[in-house]
Amino acid sequence: VAWYRQKEEWIEVAPLSAVTKLFKQQTKELEGIRSAKLDYEMELETGTLTPSQRSYRKDELKMCKVQEKMAVHLISKLQIKIKSGRR
Repeated sequence: VAWYRQKEEWIEVAPLSAVTKLFKQQTKELEGIRSAKLDYEMELETGTLTPSQRSYRKDELKMCKVQEKMAVHLISKLQIKIKSGRR
């Protein structure tokens, strides 16, 4: 969470080229988060996990959802910065 807050503050003062680079990185990272989230959801639906595996997958799924929200929020801020910088 602290990493995302620091990035939000950094976006305000960062040069457009660095913001564009971070936008590409975050977009790629978001794809990975969503892929992991989908994997955990599918594993939980199969019903073949032990109780401890199920608990672990549920925790990981919750973390993926939090990471996804933070990444989407950061990406939207990056998009706004890129848009305003190109005017």
